[in-house]
Amino acid sequence: MTVREQGSVSAAPVDNLEREENMKFLCVSNDETFADFLPVLAAHGEVESVSSAAAAMALVEAETFAVVCVGEELAEGSGLDFARDFARRFPLTNCALVSGLDEEEFHEASEGLGLVMQIAPAPDAAEAMRLISVLITINSLF
Repeated sequence: MTVREQGSVSAAPVDNLEREENMKFLCVSNDETFADFLPVLAAHGEVESVSSAAAAMALVEAETFAVVCVGEELAEGSGLDFARDFARRFPLTNCALVSGLDEEEFHEASEGLGLVMQIAPAPDAAEAMRLISVLITINSLF
């Protein structure tokens, strides 16, 4: 398991969820937004972390990810703007966005983007487990 730009991360899978061997995560943030989130993801698959929207788009062009997790603010603009562009370019790749908006405001702002979930600001291990559970549920449908 690797984590680019964040160093190597190791943690045991938690909450009795089996490791999803094919699950690959991409986190896009220009700060430490995902610091507490990454170790849990790494325990359940491979994690790559980049700091720019351009790097994220290039990786998704080249590789397949279970989900792309996007910080609320990126160097190039808002995470929501990134999600809009991402949805147009990669409509079949799951995307989750960090946002401090309340549920109704988030729904209004992100409607039509096909986001799999809203990630709470300063996401922690519990938020990572919530994302993994959502992805396992989605994968069980196919």
